[in-house]
Amino acid sequence: MINIKKKFDPRSLIIYALLASYFILSPFYVGAANTHEFILEPNLHLSFLFAGILFISLAVWLFKRSYILTRFDIMPFLIWLMPLCFIISWINAVAVQDAIHSIQIQIFNTVIFLVGYFLCSSKEGPKPFVFLIMLSGYILIFITMSDWLGTRIVTDSVVYSIGDYRIFSALYYPNAYAALMIAFFFVCCYLAVASQRRFVMVFSAFLSIPALLSLILTYSRGGYVVFVLLYILFLFMMPIVRQLLFLVFSIFCVALTGFLYPFISRIGIEQQSQFSLGSYTLGWLLLLAGSSLLALLTVFVIPRLQTILNKKLLQRSSIRLFLRYIIPVSCIIMIVLGIIALNNDSILKLLPEQLQTRLENLNFRQHSVLERITFYKDAFKIIEDYPLIGAGGGAWNALYMEYQNNPYVTKKPHSFFIGQAVETGILGLCILLIILFFVYYRFIRSQRSDKDHSLRFVFFMFATSILIHSLIDFDMEFMYISGLVYLSMGIMASQQAEESSAKSTQTTKVNPKRIRHISSLLRVSYLCTLGFVAIILIIISSRSLYAYRLYNETMDQLNSGSKAELTISQAVQNLGNIINMKPYHPYYMTEMVAFLHALYQRDHDPEYLQYARYYLDQLKKVSSNFLLAPDAELEHYQIQNDLVHLADTYLYWIDKFPWRVSLYESAVPLLYDLGVRQQYTEETSTRWNEALILYYRMRELMDRIDSLPEEQLPGKDFYISDNIVSTVISILFAQQNDDQVISVIQHHYEPVNVNSPVHILRLYLASQMRLNILDSSLYHEFISRYPEEADMINSLLNSN
Repeated sequence: MINIKKKFDPRSLIIYALLASYFILSPFYVGAANTHEFILEPNLHLSFLFAGILFISLAVWLFKRSYILTRFDIMPFLIWLMPLCFIISWINAVAVQDAIHSIQIQIFNTVIFLVGYFLCSSKEGPKPFVFLIMLSGYILIFITMSDWLGTRIVTDSVVYSIGDYRIFSALYYPNAYAALMIAFFFVCCYLAVASQRRFVMVFSAFLSIPALLSLILTYSRGGYVVFVLLYILFLFMMPIVRQLLFLVFSIFCVALTGFLYPFISRIGIEQQSQFSLGSYTLGWLLLLAGSSLLALLTVFVIPRLQTILNKKLLQRSSIRLFLRYIIPVSCIIMIVLGIIALNNDSILKLLPEQLQTRLENLNFRQHSVLERITFYKDAFKIIEDYPLIGAGGGAWNALYMEYQNNPYVTKKPHSFFIGQAVETGILGLCILLIILFFVYYRFIRSQRSDKDHSLRFVFFMFATSILIHSLIDFDMEFMYISGLVYLSMGIMASQQAEESSAKSTQTTKVNPKRIRHISSLLRVSYLCTLGFVAIILIIISSRSLYAYRLYNETMDQLNSGSKAELTISQAVQNLGNIINMKPYHPYYMTEMVAFLHALYQRDHDPEYLQYARYYLDQLKKVSSNFLLAPDAELEHYQIQNDLVHLADTYLYWIDKFPWRVSLYESAVPLLYDLGVRQQYTEETSTRWNEALILYYRMRELMDRIDSLPEEQLPGKDFYISDNIVSTVISILFAQQNDDQVISVIQHHYEPVNVNSPVHILRLYLASQMRLNILDSSLYHEFISRYPEEADMINSLLNSN
């Protein structure tokens, strides 16, 4: 029996236990995703609280291992540049609370990186982390496969989307889950052929088929493409014997998965509509049988094949070098031939229907590719306005509606690196690339000298899989995924440190007392920094969790309280306390404004309006493009019946949200009414001109939608309503712009005939009369159907 206490320090076990707990549980809390949704914020705060505890545990662990900190290495300091660049971008933050969350997320990633780096620099090495990642993968994949086969362990883990049932997993996003499955599949394949221990080979091989099946069942076309690219990349990175073993194992795995897929797919689809215990059991039997068969093949075939290959190729270095490159090149040729074959309808029809549908749409003209290109173009517009240090964390979610080309809805730009540039500018993107360069350079450079390089290759595969997929998606917004990536990067960058290394520094010719003093000062400073950051994180996270709990309790009391007056007053007090704890949070401020408006309508005390105005001003400072802010500010002037300021507010928010139809629907008629008032007071009708500007702006936006490629989805509905058209025509007629009246009517009601709306046709004919281009046949047909309209048309002409 292994004595764990002798093998691992108890302090190390605490850190491993903390990491295991987080990476096992967090996937089932939406992966602790930074979704900018208020309801999911506690997941973030709990993750930050975990990071604070982990910082303290790491500091205690390092305190007894001075030999790790006394050697000079740039990596433990370089990684702190990531949170630093987000702190710098906070200066320009357009959404302050989101920027704070982003800083905390980067600190979370930093501590995970440091744990991987420091613990792997000790004698314990990367082995425990391999087991930790695999354990997390086992639990997540098997629970998700259970949901595919009919259970409901995680609600909406399987969703009907775009014509197919697809695995969304506990992350509720199939593309991010596909990226994870790619990473887990390659890690499993590699461990199955690289490990010398049968237990590890079986443990890894057994998960390979469920991981590959899960990847297929996400029906993520981007995932399929990235999978192929990574397969070739990883083959190039392996020595020849391992290449051949990896190739053989993956062929076994793909063949068995291809056999199982039609049965597992059909069972899963049927189980979503009606659960059957028999089908559920059959699905698991097939899956476990296939996985067991692959594990047996791995144990009995791979070691024997490895022995044969080593004997055959040991003395033939020229052949080894030739084969090392010919195998990946051959795979590339086979993949190209496969792509060509899939373009043949007769071959494509041999595949199952769901897979056939996804693959036949795999091209650069399909909607998801075109939409991503649009996201990236709009992101570069933001980068142009915030080039150096970015617009702060959460900038895309705050700004994209102001910059977007068409009314799509997405909280992320679907690229980790472009998102980094939007949030932290060119400076932050360069820092990220520099850190990645140092990590990968050190990993590649240590290939021959590092005895644990084979195990570190596991983490290279995992991090690279996610980062490559993150070029086209936002996998790193899930703290579960980003944590695993930064853990892998820390392990890749780590170097084995021996206790004797500290003593060797003392034998140098330089003054040993000075060296000891500097190294001791450095170590104490670093440990104090870890402790300070930990305390700050714990305090902020605890206050955030308390504020969230107090808010929910307040809302529950308000909704269920029998004494409304007392409950509302208490709610305002509680919200005041909450805002004191979270002074930059837009949700709390918006709710406070709503309560103050309610109190004003009840008591008519203008002091409530003054407080509401204060919070609205603060809201616009800390989150200038907050989604709920327009309604809150518009209500502020509506309850006062202040139409002038109300119209100005509409114009302000239309600039921020140019695709929100409801703003135009209310603004144009209001501007018309204000313009009529100006006519009565003999003022210049500037309000009418503003209404016309809004109308022609909507026309321009409609033209932009019409110019989109046919394959691209436009997004939310955007249209010019009959009410807006009627109002605009009335303004143009009153201004005697008859040619524009006719042009607008023909644009919206072509062909114009007697069946067109009566009030529209009335203005159309009146404008023609003023221009002496009357369509007499249409006029007589109109008058014969509506005799009273003759007098109304004459009245219009006389009134102008």
